[in-house]
Amino acid sequence: EFKINDDLLNYKMLKLTLQPLVENAIYHGIKNKRGRGHLTIIADYAEGSIEKMQFTVIDDGAGLE
Repeated sequence: EFKINDDLLNYKMLKLTLQPLVENAIYHGIKNKRGRGHLTIIADYAEGSIEKMQFTVIDDGAGLE
């Protein structure tokens, strides 16, 4: 699932910036989960700023102890 602030759609970013984070969430989180996993990628302005962007990758996988 993608949750992207529409105001950020006109910006460009380096290729493969998010790939390691998404790959890690799949490999270490969702891969070992029974059933289907869910992955969310959020892009928005950093809290209290319109000059900084924040990217968040969330999975509902096994997690860490």
